Amino acid sequence: MKLAGHARTELYYRTKMGDAREPTEEELVRRWAGALHVPVQAIEAGIQRGFDKAEELGQVVTSFRYCVPHLVNCATEALQRRTPL
Repeated sequence: MKLAGHARTELYYRTKMGDAREPTEEELVRRWAGALHVPVQAIEAGIQRGFDKAEELGQVVTSFRYCVPHLVNCATEALQRRTPL
């Protein structure tokens, strides 16, 4: 960036276009449920499983990335329940 003529601080003093706030947990859950075409409850269950597993292992969830494997499992289970074999 320096070579392109941009100071690092220039990135932070200008406001971002659009909605610059962090999304709420509810917004994330609804967005993921819509993108995966599963009920909101499946996403909520995946997040809860992630937190439960972290507690079981004595860890702390610092990012939703920790919950991704649990989200995938819950979404897959929800799709399998919905789709007749």
